[in-house]
Amino acid sequence: FDFTRASSATVVNKAGLIETVGSGEPRIDFSNDAKGALLLEPTRSNLYTYSNDVSFWTKSNVITTSDYAISPDGTQNAFRAAFSSSAGALYINALGTTGVNNTLSVWAKSNNGSSNKFRFFGNGFTIISNDYVATDEWQRFEFTYNCSNVTSGLTGASDSATNDILFYGFQHEAGSYATSYIPTQGSAVTRVAESCSQTAPDGVIGQAEGTIFLDSKMALQSINNYQLFSINNVGGSDRIRILTATGNRLRFIYQLDGGALAYSFYNPTDYGNLTSLKIAFTYKSGDIKVYINGVLVDSSTNTFTIAEKLIDIDIASSAGGYSQMFFNNVKLYNTALTDAELQTLTTI
Repeated sequence: FDFTRASSATVVNKAGLIETVGSGEPRIDFSNDAKGALLLEPTRSNLYTYSNDVSFWTKSNVITTSDYAISPDGTQNAFRAAFSSSAGALYINALGTTGVNNTLSVWAKSNNGSSNKFRFFGNGFTIISNDYVATDEWQRFEFTYNCSNVTSGLTGASDSATNDILFYGFQHEAGSYATSYIPTQGSAVTRVAESCSQTAPDGVIGQAEGTIFLDSKMALQSINNYQLFSINNVGGSDRIRILTATGNRLRFIYQLDGGALAYSFYNPTDYGNLTSLKIAFTYKSGDIKVYINGVLVDSSTNTFTIAEKLIDIDIASSAGGYSQMFFNNVKLYNTALTDAELQTLTTI
């Protein structure tokens, strides 16, 4: 596969620690799968100018200590926040994107052996989230809200004078879910979107038929028609795509016969955030099948012609936008598999 990302990025490694990888280096993420999965994410910016340096944050009724404890990245750079009042708070200005969902996130852990509550709040110190509970284990907490004011996006904590919490890695990004941590030190930082594609050698992909298998997990989507996967010819006129649909759903589109629409299927199932999906779809004139998690969800006898071989495979490519999906396995067969084979291949 040819992989591109014109910036560094973080990933959870096999040891369970957050590490930074260089520009253009693929990320194998172990946060949701012990075997590891290729992590592909959209362009996102952390709007907090100091994501982990609390010395630049404003504090009220709270004493902070930098580099107090071992953080999720394995080094001693988590800071302690000991609140002296139920009105205690710490915050830093971050300009949200108006009119769209914004997501705040942070890792938190109790420092006194008891459960400790905290909240996110917005401009004017208006509480915008419910209580979150920090325990004796590091957890990443996130809250998504619609930003109606460009000065929204302050975060803070506490609703108890006895709160003693460790924090690491504050992030504020425009989007409906939290992506991998983007460290900042003095200015907002952008992680560039990733693209992964392959041009297969002759004979690998059948000209008239084939089957694609995907073992994956899809992160929560909020935008229609963002591409998750595509197989197409060199020019892209003929292609088969999987796109996002409202409600964390999927849409399959076969644009063959020189780009004419040969088949379209909207799957009405809401799979939920990070649901395991084993997907297999065939492409053969008069014999189209889509299986998900062992079930035939749709089929078609529509006919079409593939005049030019489908030799490009794109994972979260720029065509149709960017979206987040974890891929554990991708397989290509140069024949249309049988129903029995498709069911066995996709059964969870």
